[in-house]
Amino acid sequence: MARKKPGQEREKTMHKSHLASAVASSKNKKTGAIAITYASQESCPSDCAFMGNGCYAENGRMALHTRKLNNAVGDHIMVANAEAEEIDNLKSWAPLRLHAVGDCKDDLSASIVSQAAKRYTKRRNQPVWTYTHSWRDVNVKSWSDVIVRASCETVGDIKQAKKQGYRAAIVVMEFESDKAYKIEDETVIPCVEQTKDISCEDCGLCFNKDFTGTIAFATHSQQVKKANLALENAKKTN
Repeated sequence: MARKKPGQEREKTMHKSHLASAVASSKNKKTGAIAITYASQESCPSDCAFMGNGCYAENGRMALHTRKLNNAVGDHIMVANAEAEEIDNLKSWAPLRLHAVGDCKDDLSASIVSQAAKRYTKRRNQPVWTYTHSWRDVNVKSWSDVIVRASCETVGDIKQAKKQGYRAAIVVMEFESDKAYKIEDETVIPCVEQTKDISCEDCGLCFNKDFTGTIAFATHSQQVKKANLALENAKKTN
């Protein structure tokens, strides 16, 4: 058996820990004082319309953190295990939002993260929620007790996601109203943080397990034009 080089094991552990991170209480004005995880984009599906095309996590100060995560070495399963470890070590009594950046792109990674989320809920009696672009490939049951919304670009996506058992969220270029309105035959509720400056912490709709309606988010980032173009292209191909 070949001998390990000095520091080799330490380097591997360091890379794993840098694949994901978590904060016990966000200082972000949008979210309010909730707990949040961040994961390398290695965990994201390659067909996400916004990755490299106006993704919020690739803009501004957030981009610095995203690049640091992306520079770590490891596949999506290592990312999931690193994120699960971060959740298990999280010292927070707040609702937990998964994936301010990142996702789970297969059933195994979703199961790894969701089991850690279940432990968090049991330990802190707080809900855990997220949004996923992997809903076409990941069985909703793999998310266990996580309140998860399929990230959609079209009404057709919403209908397909619902058939697969998901709640839905849709990205739009702009809101037609600051109240509930219809996109074709689907009723959507605009994000109140974007329309009324009410934080996620104070709103709570996304992590209300009894709410199954569709939430709309308007494109927003320093590269909003790029995001809008990506959204337009997604609509053409779906």
